[in-house]
Amino acid sequence: MATLDSIAYYLLKKVARAVREFSLIAPGDHIAVGVSGGKDSRTLLELLLRGVELPQHGEGGISERPYRVTALHVDGSTVGLPDLRPTLEPW
Repeated sequence: MATLDSIAYYLLKKVARAVREFSLIAPGDHIAVGVSGGKDSRTLLELLLRGVELPQHGEGGISERPYRVTALHVDGSTVGLPDLRPTLEPW
């Protein structure tokens, strides 16, 4: 059975490839992640916080992360979705 770290490693390889191919992140960038409570936005936030290897910077990792990440809550309660603020506040 795969561990959380092995899954993150696999996904980070895919994210790093997209970052390189499309020049999505550069050293010094400040990235805002809209977190709605769904697994896709929470996964993206977790992966970016673990650190994505940038071609201009070398190996990734939290201690070497050359960009900043800020999580922003996307409130869907105005359109009838449940209020997930209590669930997301620890993040």
